[in-house]
Amino acid sequence: MLDKLKDQDIAVYSVWLPVLGIDSKASMPMATRRFSDPRVHQYWDGKAELGQVYSPILQSDGVAWDVYLLFDRGPEWKDKAPVPVFIMDKIGLPNGKSLDGDELARQVSALRNSSIPPK
Repeated sequence: MLDKLKDQDIAVYSVWLPVLGIDSKASMPMATRRFSDPRVHQYWDGKAELGQVYSPILQSDGVAWDVYLLFDRGPEWKDKAPVPVFIMDKIGLPNGKSLDGDELARQVSALRNSSIPPK
């Protein structure tokens, strides 16, 4: 998906959670090789706190993981986690759409274009 967005001024935050038995901080270097793009910032969340915070927002029964959230530039995380403007996932969230890389790229472009202030 990032290959389709080479010119985009975007930041991607990939947060790795210990969900599967093979997930650990020690396995992160191998997993993070998937995303060599410099716009991707990768983090380890050993307690799955981010997944727990987003579970109610995403209407997930358990820890939210394997989800792709798009946010506008404006919101900051202060007292509450910001609500995404678009959700894709691989776990069947009630308010998400099934993962489709081409569609995700289109949504990122559309969001990016709507966030550009007029000149």
